[in-house]
Amino acid sequence: MGRLLEALRAESEKRVEPELRCESANVANVSPVEHLRFADSQDSQGADALQCGRLLAALRREWLPDEWMGLDHGSLADLAALNDAALDAYVRCLRDSDLHERGKKSQDEITPALCRHCGPIWLAPEVAAVAPKLGGLPRVLGCPWCHVKNRRLIPRPLVKCGNCEHFDRDTINPEAGMGTCKIGQDSHYPMAAHECLCFRPTEEKK
Repeated sequence: MGRLLEALRAESEKRVEPELRCESANVANVSPVEHLRFADSQDSQGADALQCGRLLAALRREWLPDEWMGLDHGSLADLAALNDAALDAYVRCLRDSDLHERGKKSQDEITPALCRHCGPIWLAPEVAAVAPKLGGLPRVLGCPWCHVKNRRLIPRPLVKCGNCEHFDRDTINPEAGMGTCKIGQDSHYPMAAHECLCFRPTEEKK
């Protein structure tokens, strides 16, 4: 989450000094809170406690577990550099990342799209709206699902083999007959909607 914090920090345009890191942990398997280590001086302790309190409040606003205080959130100076809106955005990113790891999409991911790395995925409509289209689907080079290791967990929008470049139509009845997948996926009727992580839409005709 270090790069995310840096990006949010740059946008929030605030500057603070303390530098101290939270304990590292995995969002999917966070151990009970041991909370943050504090610096020696009373002033530093007060500043650090303030940032921990802000983070805890942000987690609770999103109904996220207090144990997530034990994740690696970068330095407390990074947290201090975020205004409240940026801190809430950071916490929502943590929430969405955890949902994706468990094969669930967030409430705002409602638009079918195509990621070069992940295949068919769900995106937020404001992201899909500015992406170029391929075969009628917004196409992106990377997406919020790219970090998910178990690709089978990713929820997929329904697609049709007849619109895929991998589909080899039956020569006897190419318009309505069965076909096969050139890369070994299951055979389907050309226009039967189903999930497929390997779907690649054919180029739209000009």
